[in-house]
Amino acid sequence: MVMTFKQKVFAAVKKIPRGGTLSYKQVAEMAGSPLACRAVGNILRANYDPAIPCHRVVRSDGKTGGYNRGAEAKKEILKSECGFCRGVPCNRPDWHFNAGENMVSPLRIGARDGNADDFRRARA
Repeated sequence: MVMTFKQKVFAAVKKIPRGGTLSYKQVAEMAGSPLACRAVGNILRANYDPAIPCHRVVRSDGKTGGYNRGAEAKKEILKSECGFCRGVPCNRPDWHFNAGENMVSPLRIGARDGNADDFRRARA
């Protein structure tokens, strides 16, 4: 069965672990269309399925970006998932959410440079 782009986006987003993030661009790359980051945003904006953690997808510049339940809700969810922000010892403090700057760490899951290929290798 051939997956649609939307299904590929949802599959990629489902793999993002609690406390981690990917950029819209990284999700587009993982879905096979590296230039489709806006399409990823449009797909996620219409998602209300709690099994798909779309709040874990952020902008490439580190800002949180939009969220269909409101930007403040997205910030709070990201903050609640981050052990570093809750004061819990964290083995990856470079993933923390900096609420004061409305940004997540520039270092994303599995890669020092945020490359989607590194993410796939890290998850394998």
